Amino acid sequence: MDPDIADYLGFHLQLLSPRPLVEWLPVLADFVAAEIVPRISPAARDAVALHRSKEHRLAIITVTHSFLSSAIGELFGVPVIAPRAEVRGGHLSGRIEGALCFREKKLTCLSIWMESEGLGDEAIGERYFYSDSANDLSLLEAVSHPVTVNPDSRLAVLAQHRGWPMLRWRCA
Repeated sequence: MDPDIADYLGFHLQLLSPRPLVEWLPVLADFVAAEIVPRISPAARDAVALHRSKEHRLAIITVTHSFLSSAIGELFGVPVIAPRAEVRGGHLSGRIEGALCFREKKLTCLSIWMESEGLGDEAIGERYFYSDSANDLSLLEAVSHPVTVNPDSRLAVLAQHRGWPMLRWRCA
């Protein structure tokens, strides 16, 4: 059975709601520095640098709520397309605002973001997309350059069958 992603995200955010958001920001910064940065492989950094050198438009598209994913986007200096954590009265409310960026809805969220950036819906297919999850199959199928990175078992089988690159990005 699939989890209700809105409930799942809400559960995480609800745990943070008693304290003001301003109190969580240093905790978030410490968490990103201690837990996320060491897990970003040199190969991932190289891939971002390569796309930048080719002047590709970069973005992270994720189901991870914006409270965490935006901090990760800041590490790379790229925008993040993600479910927005609602803030009310200076606290995370435990709810998501707007669309959930999950499975097939990632295409919709990407289109909305592209339009907001003045890109319209131009050539979504002429894009690279990196994923580790079969949940992203619709977006992988929509682009001209699907790339799997440390794919889950279902995605690994699909990638092998379709001839998609399967990268292994591990930290040193």
